[in-house]
Amino acid sequence: MPFKLLVILGAYHLGILEIRSQMYSEKQADILSLPYVQKSLNSSYSIFDNKKLSLKEEEIIIYRELLELVEQEDGPRLALERLLPELTPDSSTPFYYFAAHLYSQDVDDEKASEYFEETLKRDPNFLNALRAYSSLLIRKRQDYAKAIPLLLRAIWLGSNETSDYGFLGLSYLNLQQYKQAEASYRMAILLDSTIIDWQIGLAQSLISQHKHKDTISILLEILKREPENDQYWTLLANAYIGLDSPRMASPRMALATQALIDRMGKSTTETLNLMATIWLMEGVKEISAEYYLRSIEKDKEGSLLTEHLDAAQNMLSYGNFELSSRLLQSIKLHMADKMNGRQSVFVLRLESKLGLASGNYTKSIPLLEELVEKDAKDGESLLILGEYYTGLGTKEGFAKAKDFYIMATELEDFKVKALLGRAQSCVNQSKYQDAIPLIEEASLYEKSDYVNDYLEKVRKMAVANPGISNKKED
Repeated sequence: MPFKLLVILGAYHLGILEIRSQMYSEKQADILSLPYVQKSLNSSYSIFDNKKLSLKEEEIIIYRELLELVEQEDGPRLALERLLPELTPDSSTPFYYFAAHLYSQDVDDEKASEYFEETLKRDPNFLNALRAYSSLLIRKRQDYAKAIPLLLRAIWLGSNETSDYGFLGLSYLNLQQYKQAEASYRMAILLDSTIIDWQIGLAQSLISQHKHKDTISILLEILKREPENDQYWTLLANAYIGLDSPRMASPRMALATQALIDRMGKSTTETLNLMATIWLMEGVKEISAEYYLRSIEKDKEGSLLTEHLDAAQNMLSYGNFELSSRLLQSIKLHMADKMNGRQSVFVLRLESKLGLASGNYTKSIPLLEELVEKDAKDGESLLILGEYYTGLGTKEGFAKAKDFYIMATELEDFKVKALLGRAQSCVNQSKYQDAIPLIEEASLYEKSDYVNDYLEKVRKMAVANPGISNKKED
């Protein structure tokens, strides 16, 4: 494609401004009349600073050659070969800017940055250099932090382009400075409301601030223009979920938007997962499970593996063991090879919980023991095992329970429960004197009426049963 002089973002044009030829020498006026230069003058990223050429007499001759070169195939490289030998410390600033721009045309971004830096070192207020350099930083290098001060300076110098504010919003959004992003995008939209990218950016900054009503308004406008874009429907569904009132209206509106996506045949694992979550919020577990299963089957890369595991856990928390088991089996079938160590442990723990919930101790207890062998700091499994073996009521069971409770006591987050569990195991064996110091130690870490009441109860039991309360824990 032929190189078009200095039009980096051709979609954003300045209005045509007349340049009075008497402001320049005859050679300068002659150059200004060329079509290529007129394009540059009307471009948002012109070589000219404030519409002034500011070249020396000898540079004007070279500049005319450059204008011809850039229109040829591989124009930027040809122009650079002609320009670079002419650059000296005494060269005019626009020549350095011209070199920066030529390099930025998919030639060498690093060199482009060097020449932009030199241009702004020579003239910090070179407006178009500020804008072009910030554009390069954003588009090619994603250096948003460095682009922001350049854009702010350009705006301070009087630039009032929608792209300046739009790029500023994009930079703030990527740096998670959502209030600043919102303000910038609003200004960009005020200058040009036809650019959908600015509206999408505004929606993203609003939803990140939990401004759900404003998000919905923007997304409805966007969807008028792109009604089949499932990503925008998904954002809309999330916004409806975030609404506070009325309590059930938001999930239902979200379901409506997700149903549209489903009917369009554009459901993704993300949208199916979201729809399942909404149905779960509505209390319709069976439909929720069907959407979760579809999401799992569609997730070929395992991108939502953690979310799928959470769904199985949530279904268990809601007391639906059968649906939780269905989800877990589907996850294992489709994603077993994609699990990391932590996720594999999560699966084992969930399987053990399902086994306990269904009374299948033969399956669940070995799984829990496998878990603590893999991770001795798995406090939850240690407590479950301690409770299970205490419940057996056998000498061997009490001994095993003690071992598991002692291991759990070493874990700060499980210390109190482990002490109380071990104390209960002692009480079950009528070893009240052994239970008392364990409860007293627990009370040091947790000040609660429950612990104090339990301690008082066990002390009374010890007094009432002096003959057996002096037994020692095995």
